[in-house]
Amino acid sequence: MLEVEYNKNENILYSKHLGPITKSEMIQAFNEIEGDIINPRPLYVIEDARKTDVELNVSDVQELVRNIASGMNRFSFVRHAVIVSKPRYTALVMIAGKEIAHMNYKMAVFSTPNAAKKWLLEEI
Repeated sequence: MLEVEYNKNENILYSKHLGPITKSEMIQAFNEIEGDIINPRPLYVIEDARKTDVELNVSDVQELVRNIASGMNRFSFVRHAVIVSKPRYTALVMIAGKEIAHMNYKMAVFSTPNAAKKWLLEEI
């Protein structure tokens, strides 16, 4: 399950994964976020994936990156902090971050919400 909440005061999109999540669910969530954007603007995201079971492999990550790339024209830039607790997901997020580093998309991995928010606010 994926919960998404946008905090207008902070200009941060909070995303929380609970239980198993698939590639198609992640693509659907990104497409919904992208569809809500009217004008190109920055997007700040804190994604809490500590309680998820990731059902992805490296080729899935590459497909997700392609999907993100196709929608990047809707954002002036994206800063995406991912909070993880499992080594496998850490590796997948790092692979994704490296794949999209050429775009105006910055992704970083954290183990605590405070560290993630601190990094994100430094960017704002």
